[in-house]
Amino acid sequence: MQFYYSYDKLGDLSDDAVICFTTEIKDVKGSYLKTLDAATDGGLSQLVSSEEFTGKDSETASFTRPVELATKRLLIVGLGDAKKLNADSFRKAMGELSRYRGFSQAKSVALYFGNYSEAAYFQAAVEGYLLGSFKQREYKTGKGARDDARLSSFRVSVAKPA
Repeated sequence: MQFYYSYDKLGDLSDDAVICFTTEIKDVKGSYLKTLDAATDGGLSQLVSSEEFTGKDSETASFTRPVELATKRLLIVGLGDAKKLNADSFRKAMGELSRYRGFSQAKSVALYFGNYSEAAYFQAAVEGYLLGSFKQREYKTGKGARDDARLSSFRVSVAKPA
């Protein structure tokens, strides 16, 4: 698997799946959330208003073929309370997400951190993915010994500086 780091605009990411992070939200405010809402053609607003997605720990909203993005799938992952945000929030979220079918079937994935710029967050997210997706195969035979993972490209991306 190849790991990359890049500065990108959200709309420029063409990976099979793009993962975006958010803390708990009650409504769609701020430029980052409004960009995600526009990309989902108002889908994020609908999920938030119906309380189907609130940004709680490891909560996930999945959108296929977002209108303003080049990706095939957009996953928005909750990190929990903004006051308690730390590297473990990212580690836990990615550990849970690593087993999510929409993520595990992708060949290339981009983690879009937006304005989260602490290196500890990047490291924790990658660690969470690696730990969550680990499968013991050493003593297995047949189908259990096969590695079915498709993921070959893993990109960590932050907002392009203005």
